[in-house]
Amino acid sequence: MSIASDIRDLAVAGIGEDNKELSYDCMELWLSALKTLPKTVFSSNSGGSVSDSASGPVSDPFLVALLPFLKKACNANAAIYAFFLPLLSLLPLEILSNTKYMDDFFAAFWKGVEIDTLKQEEVDALLKAYFECILYLVVKFSYDPITSFLQ
Repeated sequence: MSIASDIRDLAVAGIGEDNKELSYDCMELWLSALKTLPKTVFSSNSGGSVSDSASGPVSDPFLVALLPFLKKACNANAAIYAFFLPLLSLLPLEILSNTKYMDDFFAAFWKGVEIDTLKQEEVDALLKAYFECILYLVVKFSYDPITSFLQ
């Protein structure tokens, strides 16, 4: 077992709980792991790779656990939504270009809006993060003739 897989297992367990503070701490822990251990976090999973193809299932346990967490509106913790833009910016291109996972990611994100017990502050944070993530991907994958010419 590596430290990266231990951190991932802890983060997966934490976002699976219905505890706002614990899920916040686990998201923060996972983001820190991505920043400091970017290569080992994804290479240490049980399958050895993030996904089978550009449209195949993502096998990373944290990314799999993230979808139901999003559907629950991140346990109605508005502060957690601030993690999603940095999270996307640290994910490998292999995940960001996985159309199946990203479709599921945004569908789960939007499902959180349907929870009728959310406060306005939580809905605002959810929508802001949702559109920030979409904009990030549009900019990341848009064609830029200057940078493509230089490469």
